[in-house]
Amino acid sequence: MFSTKRLRFRQLKLSDVPELMKHWNDPELRQYVDQGLFPMTEEQETEWIKKTHSDMMSGKAYFFGFEYNKKFIGSVGLMNVNNVARYATMGITIYNKAYWGKGLGTEAVRFILEYAFNILNLKTVHLEVWSDNERAYKAYERAGFKKQGRKRNYKFLKGKYVDAILYDITREEWNKKGEKVIMNY
Repeated sequence: MFSTKRLRFRQLKLSDVPELMKHWNDPELRQYVDQGLFPMTEEQETEWIKKTHSDMMSGKAYFFGFEYNKKFIGSVGLMNVNNVARYATMGITIYNKAYWGKGLGTEAVRFILEYAFNILNLKTVHLEVWSDNERAYKAYERAGFKKQGRKRNYKFLKGKYVDAILYDITREEWNKKGEKVIMNY
């Protein structure tokens, strides 16, 4: 278990599924996750949480649930971890829209970058975000990610094609930024 100024990070739990499901099939949220707009079932989310546990044990991925004021509100993680080349793909979701726009996503991203670079000793973390998700890419840029490219017309959302914007950050850039995250264990 880790904590930052406002958030507490811990392993995802099966008991998180009911809270997650209250929000997970909201089209406004679903449009920004890679699985698309299709609804997910409680059973699928239960299996996903179980998979995060086995992936963490094998070093393939590291996912954390996070709480704000003792309420589970989201998850953040590193997936596709390559322990030889020392890189991973980052993902984050704040499930409950009441917590969007409060800087909590940026705080969670900073936590996972600190974990990636100074605990796992990764070299690079990358991600992609849809071009119409301004709130997300501004949070990534605040955390130090740099835009690296674009996949044009990559996803069809709300009647139009949007691009996938590619971002990354290196350990050197993160450490040079000097924005250390105080993590309590």
